[in-house]
Amino acid sequence: MDAFHRWLFDAAGDQKPINPVLFLATPAAYFAGSEIIGAELHEALAHLSQPKLIEHIDTEPPTVAITPQGVSCALTGGSVQDYVNQPRPGTTQHLSAERQGRHHRRAAELHAEQH
Repeated sequence: MDAFHRWLFDAAGDQKPINPVLFLATPAAYFAGSEIIGAELHEALAHLSQPKLIEHIDTEPPTVAITPQGVSCALTGGSVQDYVNQPRPGTTQHLSAERQGRHHRRAAELHAEQH
């Protein structure tokens, strides 16, 4: 996924649509000495689409374009996973009531053990 994302940024960082199959003909299409196959490419495309790092363009042949978020991700220099998992400004994490209850019970247990 990271290799394809990096290739897409390098090949079409200007957000022009490009055929993702072209990636399979590049040296980056090898992982640990094994060639990346079409099914793995499709899986990577699905992973990159979900957080809107790429956009599928309805053309023949099908193409994809990197989005502004995808460009931002590439410019961080980290992995896609790290970028997707980082907290965003203005977002908060909410704990469910069940998780809050478990958290408070565990904190009380730890406090009791220490005293």
